[in-house]
Amino acid sequence: MIEAAITDRTRAILIVHYAGYPVPLRDIRAIADRRGVALIEDCADAAIVVDANSGRTLYSRNENELRHPASVTKVMTLYLLFEQLEKGRMRLDTPLMISSHAAMQAPSKLGLAPGETISVENAIKALVTKSANDIACAVAENIGGSEANFARLMTRKAHALGMSKTHYENASGLPDPAQVTTARDLAVLGRAIQDRFPRYYRYFSTHNFRYGRANMANHNHLLGRVEGMDGIKTGYTRASGFNLLTSVKRDGRRIVAVVLGGKSAAGRDKIMADLIEDTLDKASATRSAAPLVAERDVDDARVDRGQRVVHVHDERAPADCGGVDVLRVDAEVLCQLGGEARREDALDLRRLD
Repeated sequence: MIEAAITDRTRAILIVHYAGYPVPLRDIRAIADRRGVALIEDCADAAIVVDANSGRTLYSRNENELRHPASVTKVMTLYLLFEQLEKGRMRLDTPLMISSHAAMQAPSKLGLAPGETISVENAIKALVTKSANDIACAVAENIGGSEANFARLMTRKAHALGMSKTHYENASGLPDPAQVTTARDLAVLGRAIQDRFPRYYRYFSTHNFRYGRANMANHNHLLGRVEGMDGIKTGYTRASGFNLLTSVKRDGRRIVAVVLGGKSAAGRDKIMADLIEDTLDKASATRSAAPLVAERDVDDARVDRGQRVVHVHDERAPADCGGVDVLRVDAEVLCQLGGEARREDALDLRRLD
């Protein structure tokens, strides 16, 4: 269908959220190469796929650009909690106290009252499934004394792991302009938490968590749908878009993938699923990379300083081809456009079937 729509004036195929289109990206690439047409990919705002066995990057786009992690933040919160368990400072049945500050956090939350407690194990499950902001704050306060101090510990740990562009201001991922990361940094975290805490990493594959009368499903809807996926975390705020950090193990191969800035949960999930299928067979089945457990010295002044972030939102199409035709492919439309891509120029896919 795409190839049939290419004319002599077509000079580029613009892919927008390509994973929503039923033709695999590799086939679109082949069509572009066969017809001598340039391929402009604008899938996710930022993405990376890393071969966890070799450490090799299999796919990347804007992987070093600053983005907001949203609730993917909670992976680092859990990393520090797992450290407490590993060192024997806490146990799975250790009660965590809910403060008034924790109780007043914005949803998503369990809604525990000040003075109530929750066990460490239930806190882990609440973060993995419900993505409970009140529980993330409680974890932070019970470990760090205050959420602000815990955020400094999070940033310090991030830099020690090599996540050099990451800075945390809170334990939940609730909106804060200074809370930033990159797709590459999150891939490092996704690999490190598995290598360091194999005993506790299994919690990220929790499908449902029952607490009291509530039954909470994991927000990662690819669990159980993508073969070999074992976690790990979703996230969303208006500033971040729809984020997802995942891990897949299949036939000895293991990849960690990140998609940041999806336009919808379904679109993000489809992008992620297609990236997995497009890259997994390129991953090594033999472990050659050292485990990501070594930590480096950290500049404390840089931890406290953070990073200044400037946001630029441009609602225009990502390419202007100067009057030549562009085929635009996304989840709903295949467009043949002249010059700047305009929404009103869209042709319904069904008209080209």
